[in-house]
Amino acid sequence: MRAWKLLLVLSMVGLLSALVFSCDQGDDKDANRGSAYFLGDDDGAADTDDDDDTVQLNDDDTENCHTEFPQSNEYNVTECKELVGPLDTCNCRDDYYRFIDAAADSRIPITPDELWEMIHMYRENDEYLFEGILTALELRQHLLEAANMEFLLEEMDARPLVVTEVSRETFSDYVQKELIFEDPYIGSFPSTLLVSGDKEFNDVIIAIHGHNEESQQDYLDRYKGEDYPINGYGIIAPLVRGMICFDDSDIILDLLCDGFSIVQIEAYEILNIIKYLKYKGVNNIGLIGHSGGSVFGNFSVKILESVKVYVSDFTFDTYLELGADNELLDTVDPEVWRYNQNIRDLSTSHIPILRVPYGYENTNEFGEDTIMYIPGQDEQILRRPDELGSVHDLIFDFFDEYLKE
Repeated sequence: MRAWKLLLVLSMVGLLSALVFSCDQGDDKDANRGSAYFLGDDDGAADTDDDDDTVQLNDDDTENCHTEFPQSNEYNVTECKELVGPLDTCNCRDDYYRFIDAAADSRIPITPDELWEMIHMYRENDEYLFEGILTALELRQHLLEAANMEFLLEEMDARPLVVTEVSRETFSDYVQKELIFEDPYIGSFPSTLLVSGDKEFNDVIIAIHGHNEESQQDYLDRYKGEDYPINGYGIIAPLVRGMICFDDSDIILDLLCDGFSIVQIEAYEILNIIKYLKYKGVNNIGLIGHSGGSVFGNFSVKILESVKVYVSDFTFDTYLELGADNELLDTVDPEVWRYNQNIRDLSTSHIPILRVPYGYENTNEFGEDTIMYIPGQDEQILRRPDELGSVHDLIFDFFDEYLKE
């Protein structure tokens, strides 16, 4: 049980205004608040150059915020279209501090000294690790409590979610859409969606980028995002704000001292994307991570119920790793660390998992085998570290076999 768990009840908060801010950071928590982008404000559309390839809707085509339920009325999702062109934005620390306020009833406060004492105590003594291997169901419940996520799942489908398409480009093999997700707890985060332009998409992969990528677009460019729609898959890549939107650990410390974490928030962002995809009628959802994105994915996949397959290229992080100057990293969560052995163990998964070389490259710098785990079966070694072959093709073969119906 979480060491400082309190039994608390969350009061629902109103839907936050849709704000998109510059990533420039100031010293004050509220000093970096920039101009707001308000949904449905026609005057907020940005001017575009004649050479801009972004598809712009005329007045007759523009769809203001509307709610529709193509499958059922189960998911409280509002879709909007305000094609103002690509936004060079990311919501940074402001949204995280708003999260602390919005989730105030679920705080589990400790002091910074108590937090650091816990971190050093855990790092120096493995006896605090949870012993034994849990079943997938048992592990999910333990992780939800350890990450203080139970209140976020309460009435998840009924909680308001606004998804705004702000940009669209059409290429020969796919359509690229820039989306802004807005949630009452975590504010706004951008995501990029690639889908085939001439067919409905029912098989979608959520891709979580790593710390070396400057944006979700950088991930898609580096790792052949355009191949997904060519192979019959949609791919949606969110911007992981905790990785790239600030360069200090103050907010990480403040989150942890209130019983929250970036690990928790990123898992919740993935849950919002899943909610949107289910609202759109998508039945087959997969997850793929790279580097730090795999660290978040390794945790998230053990609590997500709607993801059917997962690909990871990194299984070493312990959720207690510190930076070069002993600063807190975005992947730190001491209570999640206690279940690190179970998180890394593929057999605790309820879905097929493919572990591939780092960066999806043929050479494996960590010397790990490429392993596939299917629930109820023994692990299968698909490739040794010194064996060459297209990892990219291996990933699509995996998706074809275990995701598509």
